Amino acid sequence: MKLYHGTDLESAINIEKNGIDVFFNCDRRGDFGPGFYMTQNLEQAYKLARSNDVGAILKYRLNERSLKSLSVKVFRGFSKEWGNTINSERNKGIDVLRGYDFVFGKMADGNFVDLFNKRINIDEYISGVSNDIGDQVIAKTIKAVNALKYDGKVVLK
Repeated sequence: MKLYHGTDLESAINIEKNGIDVFFNCDRRGDFGPGFYMTQNLEQAYKLARSNDVGAILKYRLNERSLKSLSVKVFRGFSKEWGNTINSERNKGIDVLRGYDFVFGKMADGNFVDLFNKRINIDEYISGVSNDIGDQVIAKTIKAVNALKYDGKVVLK
């Protein structure tokens, strides 16, 4: 499985030099809590990297057989469990997925803000997810990071 991390060039160089730090290279209130966020979609990584003056895409490989020895959570589509998890992670800052090495799932769209502001409930949100804006794969532990094989970088100017 190929995975990509879109970022700015300075961060990419830092990650190459010092390795992935699941407690540093993350948004603590991301959809699935602390961890190193990647995607299986190269175009999505490109868009994230392009949002910087000089972007970069770090490429990784993950042997699917190695996942058998790791704790993995997979969210299939836009389920109520997926929505409640994101609400807990983003809105409450509760890392409900801390027992997992890897988490796979869809990204939440901008309408999730309405849920935070209590304009809609979780059922309304799930039934009205406006679009599929991408997937995300999160390495949440050192064990997960060690399963990743670095496969190079692409610099975008």
